Amino acid sequence: MTTSNVLWLGGGCGTGKTTLATRLAYRFDLGLYRVDLHDYPHVARMDPVRHPQNHRLGRLDYVDRHITPTPERLARDFIACSTERFHLIVEDLSRLAKDVMTIVEGPALLPELVAPLVATPRHALFLLPDNDFTDANLRARPQARPVSGSIVEEGHRKRTARDRILTRHIADTATTCRLPTLRVDGSLTIESTGDVLAQHFAPAIAAGRTATGAIRTSTRAQENQAVSTAWRSHAAYLGDRGPNVEPRLTYACECDISGCSATTELTTAEYDAVPVLIAH
Repeated sequence: MTTSNVLWLGGGCGTGKTTLATRLAYRFDLGLYRVDLHDYPHVARMDPVRHPQNHRLGRLDYVDRHITPTPERLARDFIACSTERFHLIVEDLSRLAKDVMTIVEGPALLPELVAPLVATPRHALFLLPDNDFTDANLRARPQARPVSGSIVEEGHRKRTARDRILTRHIADTATTCRLPTLRVDGSLTIESTGDVLAQHFAPAIAAGRTATGAIRTSTRAQENQAVSTAWRSHAAYLGDRGPNVEPRLTYACECDISGCSATTELTTAEYDAVPVLIAH
């Protein structure tokens, strides 16, 4: 099986994959599938037989899952969970508009998982972050967690060490699978990096079908709904540790205008009330 209508953007955490994929999707009227937004829906579809590692880790509290293990164990757990979960990503993609070129992004897209499905090497790219660059980016990300104080700092230290191991794994397996990589060290602006990605994916995009007109509207609406679902599921997980005021999330304009990159900040309730149509 290959997926000629899918572009795969994987790589280490903190490389700007989400920002870059979003900009490419809006610029070229592509569908956008952000793997991390589907974490909780995927958990709901897992079972102990097909997903034993995910099932085991899902029963642990935050400290036992993210703080207690060594970075090496955290990396092995991540690879195992990503491997178990990958078929759920493929199932999701099969339900999207089949003829529309879609860019898929996320750290769980390991080269050894993606390789059997890649139509051509120009359909995939893996970003390899410089250690200092990814560390700074991850620190800058606001993230609600069910813990506080020194545990948060220890969690960051463990995650940084884990991610360095994962970046080496991605680099090695991409080479073995003969899939392209791009080093990311902060020397290029996000705009310049986006241009590099656009050039890399250009042949695949040119050969595919873009999301225009009513298809664009339904595609962006589906993506926006995934944003709402992800936050509501995460808020339920946080429980009393969650924020007192619901944050405003970024939603894409659901118009049918080609090349529209407009977004707005709304709560999930505000998004539910009216379609996102932004004056151009």
